[in-house]
Amino acid sequence: MKRTLAIFALLSLPVLAGEVSVIRLPDGGMIPDLALGEDGTLHAVFGRRGGGSGGNAFYARAERPGAAWGEAVRIDSQDGSCTLGMERGPRIALGKEGTIHALWQGRNAVCHSRSTDGGKTWSEARNLVDADVGIDSPAIAADGKGNVWAIWIDSRQGDDPKSPTSGTLFLARSEDDGATWSANYAARYPYEGRACACCSLEAGVNQAGRLLVAFRGALQGFRDVYLLEGDARGEGFQSLRVSEDNWRMNECPMDGPAVSLEKGSRKLLVAWRSRDEVYHAGSADGRRFSERAAPAVPGGERRYPGVAFGASGEYFFAWVEGGEVVWELRSRSGKVSRSGRESGLPGRTRFAVLAGPDGAFFLVY
Repeated sequence: MKRTLAIFALLSLPVLAGEVSVIRLPDGGMIPDLALGEDGTLHAVFGRRGGGSGGNAFYARAERPGAAWGEAVRIDSQDGSCTLGMERGPRIALGKEGTIHALWQGRNAVCHSRSTDGGKTWSEARNLVDADVGIDSPAIAADGKGNVWAIWIDSRQGDDPKSPTSGTLFLARSEDDGATWSANYAARYPYEGRACACCSLEAGVNQAGRLLVAFRGALQGFRDVYLLEGDARGEGFQSLRVSEDNWRMNECPMDGPAVSLEKGSRKLLVAWRSRDEVYHAGSADGRRFSERAAPAVPGGERRYPGVAFGASGEYFFAWVEGGEVVWELRSRSGKVSRSGRESGLPGRTRFAVLAGPDGAFFLVY
């Protein structure tokens, strides 16, 4: 009895602002994606190995970041239907009136399911791709008005000779919170090249209600990162090159960008890998970015960066180095106030980062 009370007390302790904590996924979980509800509930989707070379998509929730996970619920119904490994795993977005949306990559498929009862039950998975083509790196975004967007890299237009190892960004859109979906359509934007074929995408909705998509480009082999901003229909995209790294390679590094939006403003952060280093840059409006910033201390090969805005203007920057997760906590001006290193990251997976409503930060893997 005393042990039970001690555990309950630990889970009930408040988390201090600026504190950095590690949250482990339910047994066997890998490649998480996170969403924080307006009530502070932590929602997570993640994969588990099984069913041959693939795996399955699962959902779990905690009443607040750092509290115990509830029961993990399997989202998909077919064994091995979720592609897993490196960056590939299920993605999550919160929609209208608490609807939870999950998206994952299958064999030539972008699979969508939703829950309208807080994650207890899920709709039958639906393939949103309306042609028999290869796809990769699906991402999802939703707003509170019933708009949901699925974005992925698509092969139906073939490789671009100017962009080795590349594909076209395609979208599908729902206006009724995921009940029905549009036909697929290609994103149009003022960038001559296509997206790097296997690097993950990031999608979100900014304070003005506009759709954001971050991707790694591939024009003439240059793998720099771009940010698109479009209207509610997922059209009229503007394109911005986040940083001119001029990293040139004729293959895909399988390491896409990460994005964090500051609540209540149009400020955002983008983090990415270039060669063997990771960087981040900020923007007040999504139109211009600050100069890129690398970790404060030189290190070895760095991959899979993550970034998160905090409630008080601080931000969290993390990456994988030597099989561990290394992180820095930075002030609004970019000065490093704390740093650390966490072990126990499983192989062929990546972490997720989260800023709690109370100013604490979390690494989830």
